Amino acid sequence: MAFLTPEASGERAVAKTFLLQQFAQARSTVYGLSNEQIHARPSVSAFTPAMLITHLTQVADGWCASVAAAPNFPAGPNAAADGGDYEMDDPAGVTIEGLLTAYDQAVGRLGEIVESADFDAIVPTPPAPWYPPELVGWQVRWVIQHLIAEVARHAGHADIIRESIDGKGSYELNARADGELADDQEFPAW
Repeated sequence: MAFLTPEASGERAVAKTFLLQQFAQARSTVYGLSNEQIHARPSVSAFTPAMLITHLTQVADGWCASVAAAPNFPAGPNAAADGGDYEMDDPAGVTIEGLLTAYDQAVGRLGEIVESADFDAIVPTPPAPWYPPELVGWQVRWVIQHLIAEVARHAGHADIIRESIDGKGSYELNARADGELADDQEFPAW
């Protein structure tokens, strides 16, 4: 999943471009990691790379279901508008291939939803302690902006965890993931 160039115009294209860029950034943080390394906790964070990618997969799927069902509540246990019952344990036994297959599929579905969603539709919010009780819903365009911000925060968190594993930072990982730098090439020093 290569980075998208910022050549988008119009609200839908810009929203989709930025959203997919953030998901691509998070994905690049696990580039080149082994199955063992995706389950590592190299810092004081409680998260592993696998946990963050799994969480973002669940977030993408949950908001897909919520936006697709708007203005109704979605059916299903992981829909974001039902409060999201997201698993936050390390997904033991998952491989990098399995992790990224699920992630890419969820992000692909999310991209399709953004293409077709009514940006003015209201996505309902459920009663939950983290939502104000008077809040009844958000427009789809707000949901997309919220997702951009949430994924960007998680991508930054994943960057720190990845650097703690092997010292590789986002510029190097992006270049490698996009095929601009071979795995056996040295990353240029600044």
